Amino acid sequence: GIHTSGAGADEAIPPVQLSPEPLLVPSPTDGEPQAAAAAAGDAVGSKLGDLADLSGVVGDVGAIVGSSIRDVELALIANSGYWSPVELCYKYMYFLHSTVELPWVGAVALGTLFIRAMLSPLNVEQMRMAERMSVAKPELDRLNAEAKAAVAEGADGMKYTAEMQKLWSKHGIHPGKTLLVNLINLPVMLLLPFSIINLPKLGLPSLSAESFLWMSDISVADPYYALPVTASALLFCAIHFNMSPEAMTPQMRQILPVFKILPIAFLPISCQLPAIFHVFALTSICFQTTQTLALKNQAVRKYLGFMPPSAAAAVPVRLGQVPTRPTQPLTPKRQQPVAEAQVEPIQTPPTAA
Repeated sequence: GIHTSGAGADEAIPPVQLSPEPLLVPSPTDGEPQAAAAAAGDAVGSKLGDLADLSGVVGDVGAIVGSSIRDVELALIANSGYWSPVELCYKYMYFLHSTVELPWVGAVALGTLFIRAMLSPLNVEQMRMAERMSVAKPELDRLNAEAKAAVAEGADGMKYTAEMQKLWSKHGIHPGKTLLVNLINLPVMLLLPFSIINLPKLGLPSLSAESFLWMSDISVADPYYALPVTASALLFCAIHFNMSPEAMTPQMRQILPVFKILPIAFLPISCQLPAIFHVFALTSICFQTTQTLALKNQAVRKYLGFMPPSAAAAVPVRLGQVPTRPTQPLTPKRQQPVAEAQVEPIQTPPTAA
């Protein structure tokens, strides 16, 4: 003990305990060996119980901190000030990140794949409509020309409208369905890239703290430009190999070189975009390329209701001969003179008349 001078000099101040109570294990020489071993086991068990209680406290603190971070990030999303569909897209991605416990890279990739898969039936229907429209185009052009000529002469063009609807029904064309597909597909495909480009602006701590490959922060641009260059190269190849000029209209063939130049022209801009956006771009390009390659398989095309290649190639050839005869009823009348023309003497009476 520590002694002090004065009135209480003879009394010793008890020592201050600065560390946890030491583990006292009775010596086997002080008593029976079994009792000493039991006492040692009880002491060790008591200390392990204390450590377990401490780990439970640490776990509770971790859960509280994680819950607080989620609350803060949800508040940042709710107060982002963006349009409601953009905010809904952020909540969708954050659900995959926090609830499904995916990293942000996985949340963006899986979320993109799921949305593209949900839109695949609409894309397939749009491609079927485009194929049927290309087959019916010669007849549609002929009917439009006749309608314009009739209206110019002062005739009623309503009967041509009825014939146009019959022609659409004949080829299975539904203009309203095509418009509905575009009204659903285009807004979603514009919403996704816009939302992911602006995702780092929310200031989410979990996003800026995540690393991917050689990047320590996926909310900033790739310092080596590897991701934007890869995405631009894949997009160029997808446009070059997947867009077949034979299946395009003349107007689309004229603007096809412009589409091929776009990935190269926008490369300096894409190099400044955050790395998380290129994860979305690469996922979307790979999905679109896989879908296009699958639709070139004849078994898949037959299952999805596309026309066989032989029928699609033969129908436009027959329809291309339609403009040579103004109307369908005139065909039988022209066959008779052709049959009579095989006999040479019969050609003179009409000229004499």
